Amino acid sequence: MTGIFFEVSRLVDGMQTQKNLVEVALMLGILSNVALTVILFVQLGYKPFFNDQSQLIIDD
Repeated sequence: MTGIFFEVSRLVDGMQTQKNLVEVALMLGILSNVALTVILFVQLGYKPFFNDQSQLIIDD
């Protein structure tokens, strides 16, 4: 009887560990997406706002 209880508790612990791993994986995925978004914003979207507008050449 004790062996069955031990197996069930081990199974529950395994499920809890798997749930924690899924949560960690989701958090890492979200953080990596945020980091990638910030990097892309800095590389692509950030520069045009701070470029010197006087460098634009407008042909009439």
